[in-house]
Amino acid sequence: MNRALDEFVGSTQLQISTAHKFLEQYPTVEQQEAQIKTTFEKSVPFLRFSQEQARLGWEDRAEKRQTLVGIQGGNKPTDPAVGALLPMIRKCSTLTDKDIRPLGDPHHIYFVQEVGAFPLRLIEGMDRMRTLYRSVSLADKNPLHTHQDSRQFQDHMPATQAEVQAKQNLILSKVLGLVAQAENTLTRYSEVRFSYQDKLTGLPKNQVLGADWQEAEEYLLSDQNRRVRDILQDALQNIGQKAIAKAEKQGLYQKLMAYLKELERTLLGGRDNSDYRKQEEAIGEYVKTHGLFVTLPTETTSPPVQQPSQIPITTVATSTEVEATDSNLENFSKLAETCYRRGNPSETQLQMLEHFRQRYAIPQAAADQIIAKFSYSQNQQKALYDYGLMYRAFLENNGEIDFEQQSQLLELQEELRLTNKQVATMETNIQEELGLKESR
Repeated sequence: MNRALDEFVGSTQLQISTAHKFLEQYPTVEQQEAQIKTTFEKSVPFLRFSQEQARLGWEDRAEKRQTLVGIQGGNKPTDPAVGALLPMIRKCSTLTDKDIRPLGDPHHIYFVQEVGAFPLRLIEGMDRMRTLYRSVSLADKNPLHTHQDSRQFQDHMPATQAEVQAKQNLILSKVLGLVAQAENTLTRYSEVRFSYQDKLTGLPKNQVLGADWQEAEEYLLSDQNRRVRDILQDALQNIGQKAIAKAEKQGLYQKLMAYLKELERTLLGGRDNSDYRKQEEAIGEYVKTHGLFVTLPTETTSPPVQQPSQIPITTVATSTEVEATDSNLENFSKLAETCYRRGNPSETQLQMLEHFRQRYAIPQAAADQIIAKFSYSQNQQKALYDYGLMYRAFLENNGEIDFEQQSQLLELQEELRLTNKQVATMETNIQEELGLKESR
């Protein structure tokens, strides 16, 4: 047995290196160079990188990217076939001698291209990938998927502004009584419900968000439930906007502060608890957005009564005031357009916009209409981008749209509130980019 094994290991066939086999299979120089170029191309990472993020400087250092070849003997080979391959490898790439590493295995040649230590934001479409993954994982519990609870792993992708807002809205709706935990009278199970009034019928509605608050948060984060998320957002805005008088603002403010005080008393660690800080931040943003922090005078003093002879004569220049108001509205519109031009503005930009609203004496309702006009345009662009990303992924995978994929696209179109004309234009553009004929 041992003799037979020795003869097998020492056979000529096993001693032939991969480099030698490569030269035999591709006898001409043109074939050899073409195959080496193809191998280099296949060794590139599959992920596409966002050019917008790349321009921020993630590729400034050369050591963040490296291309390596591992081959028997490295730059000092003992195998003549390896010696014949090295010049072609250098010619078909930008490799230097330090990039060609010695390998003790004659039966393999490794082509490696690596991108090290980059942020996940650099991966193109990463936000949408995570959103789609969350939607699919909630809708279809795949038995082949990991059996671990994904919530135990920390999410290294920074949350988008929309996700942060959805989480904060759930907290606020709990405080303001829009969402509450109640028992289902039929099943006797506890569930988190969102209560609202239907705008078309005026009837009260109850939408179940989940069995607990964690499930309710995941429900609102899912793109499939965007309509409910928008209804909740509108309900919270209406509550804040209805508080116009100082007394109304102070009443709403005191209600929010009472909740925080009770939360501090009941939570372990009080203010030092991370859950407290999250809820405090959500309430703080809501207070700033609607200007709820006001002070009422404790006592009022009657102004001195002027004698008729002491009353100053004033003139009212109504035309000048109207012109000034029109000018202020125009200036505020320019600021709002600039603020929302590149997507959702930062907190600092929103604070500056609010500052100018007060400076120009723009009513809150008028300001909201102006902002809604520009934010709607940006949301439409984002919606078209999201739809195009899913449609492109389906086409690149199969080259056509099957029945199940078509139904998913129609559901997404309805959720994003896109017209058939917008969708048709987007799909045609993508088909032309991919060189495909009409697939729908």
